[in-house]
Amino acid sequence: MRGNNNKIKNVLSYLKTESMVDYEKNIRKVLSTTAALAMCCGTLLSVSANELEPHEPPQIEERYIVSCPGGGKHIMIGRAEGRIHYGTNGNSTWVLTGTASQCTICNLVLVTENNPFMVNTTHPWGRYALKSEEEPISGKVIYIFTTDIHYSDSNQDPFAQGFSFQIGVR
Repeated sequence: MRGNNNKIKNVLSYLKTESMVDYEKNIRKVLSTTAALAMCCGTLLSVSANELEPHEPPQIEERYIVSCPGGGKHIMIGRAEGRIHYGTNGNSTWVLTGTASQCTICNLVLVTENNPFMVNTTHPWGRYALKSEEEPISGKVIYIFTTDIHYSDSNQDPFAQGFSFQIGVR
């Protein structure tokens, strides 16, 4: 029996040669690489499948241009009669007399040809001009001297929708 044990040990030591040990290492490398690739491919396939699914683009409804530095719409209150002159102070031509209003947040002055304070009006602003001011304005007549006169023919214009006209004094 002792001889058989020696024979078995000799066979086992023969099988555990360097080539056999290298073979086992190579099998482990192949199996670990295959497992890593399977995990990567699974992740890539799930990302690719999500990208290929049809989806609706987000619906963005533009209501108005946020132009007031305070955020949101300009909150306009009536100030006085407004006059737009084309050119500079001292070298200008009178264009129109209209309604002057000022933003209560940023002090922007707007003079429009038509009265934007008329409730339930369908009249657009018509010709208009803008002027930046540091402080609230006062007086019976507000003058804007400019070479930048605009025209609005619709109350649905996104720029015009960025203004809210409040009746009353603040």
